Amino acid sequence: MSLTHHCASAGAKHGRPRRRWRARPGFKCAPRAPLHLGADPRVVFEGADAGRRLDTYSGPRLSLAYVDCRPGTFHRLADLIELLEPGGPYAVDDLLPQAIRPAGHQGRVGSFLAQLLERANLRFTPLRWTSGPGVGARI
Repeated sequence: MSLTHHCASAGAKHGRPRRRWRARPGFKCAPRAPLHLGADPRVVFEGADAGRRLDTYSGPRLSLAYVDCRPGTFHRLADLIELLEPGGPYAVDDLLPQAIRPAGHQGRVGSFLAQLLERANLRFTPLRWTSGPGVGARI
């Protein structure tokens, strides 16, 4: 399976070779992901700048995208969705108001949700739960 996350990861699906990406100094993966998935040989974690990754990624289509950063959510959504294989799940969070969010965050959320209605290649459902996750799939 090929995965992407704010800490991008990639692996093998249906016999395709695993792609190992290298972490750049200064970037760290969320500690929970390697804790739960680190022993899975199909998954390799990388910390990288999401915007640069969207610019330079040339591997197989992604099986799943979990986005916890602005690129792929509030801007460059089309670029990320193009990398997803058809049927590939797309998940985001932080869509509900919270005091810890930076100024202007909810305005970006509103624009993001409106943009999703115009996408012909993605079905998406925001959830009113915890920090406000949303899930969808590329069609």
